[in-house]
Amino acid sequence: MCTGKSGKAPFITQEALAATLDAQVGAFALRNKAALILSHYLGLRTMELARLKVSDLWDIRTQTVVTTVRLLNTHTKGGVPRELFFVNERAREIVRTYLVDRAPKRAWEPLFASRKGGHFSPNTMQQLLAQVYAQAGIKASSHSGRRTFATRLIEAGADISSLQVMLGHKYAETTAKYIETNPLRQRAFAGLLT
Repeated sequence: MCTGKSGKAPFITQEALAATLDAQVGAFALRNKAALILSHYLGLRTMELARLKVSDLWDIRTQTVVTTVRLLNTHTKGGVPRELFFVNERAREIVRTYLVDRAPKRAWEPLFASRKGGHFSPNTMQQLLAQVYAQAGIKASSHSGRRTFATRLIEAGADISSLQVMLGHKYAETTAKYIETNPLRQRAFAGLLT
């Protein structure tokens, strides 16, 4: 259900992601699902997930999930701002369900609030995502969503330069390390040569 070379976060298949979402039960199930979805569909680092505000994903006035997520330089590693597009309808619905249930009153509130009401720390977010996978019996880490995001986009035909921008990497070599190699995909590419 998931793969990965030693030293790299495991790649999560769509089946494993669905199983992980289904395994979320209890008081924090909606929050856990939303965090997992943002990791997989926006490729966010745990630091970036932890720093999100309600307004980064939710228009309080219209009660809708935004399609363009703008990460400020204060939210990202290396201080590089970036813009991400959150357009998958199923993923957006999971986040919408979480926010409707939570019913935040102020745009500046943390998207994922700690027990004290502040932002999660990056370390706590990392632990949360690890726990979410563990609940489903999936061997994965907090970085698995980000790695899966990169691999799925490459498999869908994204170029490495666009992916580099989406991941917020300074160098394309760093981005290339995120992509899970797949012998079947390599064979299909070889078949394209005429």
